Amino acid sequence: MTSPFSLLGRALPASTARTVYVIAEGDWLRCDGDDWREALAVVEHGNVEIQTAHGGSLHLEKGASFCLAGLDSAVIRTRDARAVVATVRRIPSHRRWPVTLSPVDFTDDFPKRPRPMSSGTLRREGSP
Repeated sequence: MTSPFSLLGRALPASTARTVYVIAEGDWLRCDGDDWREALAVVEHGNVEIQTAHGGSLHLEKGASFCLAGLDSAVIRTRDARAVVATVRRIPSHRRWPVTLSPVDFTDDFPKRPRPMSSGTLRREGSP
């Protein structure tokens, strides 16, 4: 017998982000915005019902995976008890910040001529 598919406990590439939503018994979670547009979601615990803005609904149990691409808005409701839904999505390249491990001050001509920083703090490229 195989275990249900899960997004928890897995290493993810740096270009992805994982979010875990805990939905209390009888509660709901609105699914709209950038966090849901290209996300793959998995019901990690419990049973949920997805309701779309157009009146459609779908019942999902632990291990079910889904994507809400193409929907303007949807709501995830718990069926009986607490539910956990995990999502993974890619991080747009303009939001990724390469991190350098050397203490340098980034100048306009970086990386040609980095200047040492007075403190040994880490800086992200493009940060103030």
